[in-house]
Amino acid sequence: MRTSFKTAALACWIALAGALPLSTVSAELRQEADEIAGPGDIERATLQSDIEAILAKHCVEGAYIAVTMGTDTVLARSYGRTPATGEAFSGTTKVRLASASKLLTAVTVASLRQAGVVSLEETLGALIPDAPEAWRDIPVWRVLNHTSGLPMVVIREDFNAMDPESLERISAAQVRAMIEDEPLDFKPGEQWRYQQSGYALLAEALAARLGTTWRDLVQTRIVEAAGLRSTDFGNAAAVFEVRDEKVVPHTFLYPELFAPAGGFETTGEDARRLLVALASGQVLTEDSLRSLTNDHRWIETREGDAQGAGYGPGVAVQRFGDTAFFSHCGGGGLADIRFAPERQLGIAVLTNRAGGTGAAIEVADLIATRFLGEPKREAG
Repeated sequence: MRTSFKTAALACWIALAGALPLSTVSAELRQEADEIAGPGDIERATLQSDIEAILAKHCVEGAYIAVTMGTDTVLARSYGRTPATGEAFSGTTKVRLASASKLLTAVTVASLRQAGVVSLEETLGALIPDAPEAWRDIPVWRVLNHTSGLPMVVIREDFNAMDPESLERISAAQVRAMIEDEPLDFKPGEQWRYQQSGYALLAEALAARLGTTWRDLVQTRIVEAAGLRSTDFGNAAAVFEVRDEKVVPHTFLYPELFAPAGGFETTGEDARRLLVALASGQVLTEDSLRSLTNDHRWIETREGDAQGAGYGPGVAVQRFGDTAFFSHCGGGGLADIRFAPERQLGIAVLTNRAGGTGAAIEVADLIATRFLGEPKREAG
């Protein structure tokens, strides 16, 4: 017997003494096709029930989920509410992308590459003429797929000792000063290590080449091209976590310099518009889209990744059945956006639940599996 969203959510919140009242599920469905098409018999009611069970299991207060096929919206539904106001969560509720911002960076760089502004083979020495000698031969694609070996700044004592006001205003010059005299963490290509320093410095260099800012590049290359309305860098989205058995606000400061790595905010409706725009060619050509999943020169296969999967130029590459998505999650499951160019299938799961629950990833994996088949993993 399936557990309903309300029943599972009630059990979850009974366990949280003093928590805010039980969430409710919005009944509004927007622009839905009559049926969900997949590799087998996919019943809308069954899929919805399973989605709701995952959200309830992780005590997700509010969420928005969109599934698109080409330019058609198969599913667009909001769930729950925003605890601070009690308002229903909707397609216009601001949500934090966290590291899912890297998908915006990947698409922006792909757009610049498509326009001939930058090559993934171009080196940091070409982009930053006075770069330290150890950085000069590192290609752009190694920065984007986290195999560059550039020193991590966010783990340094001097970085973490900065007060919030100074951190919010930190510049590329300050970050560079902290790490430019340090040896590389590893020889480029020898390891894979998730980091932010390289994204900040690379984006700053690309923006400088064009005489603009990174936010303006995202604005012109994605926001305006896709017709988005509420997507920008910010620290305003209301995000929550469960701490000491209570639902409390989750605060996290993203310095604007690190916007390419994290810190953009959007809405469910904008995420849906982006997926439709990717399918319609408004943002990237079909070749540019496919290069994000099919050009294995840029993809670093990590432990557990199937052949042809791994981490590419700013995005994870995942395979479900015989189809590849480029994707990125954020906040340990706060958000997950993915697009499969070959099938023109888009999935966006956005929540207001921080705390590393993996909720958005779990829901996105569920939907991808129902449409395309089981995820491919390394044998054994």
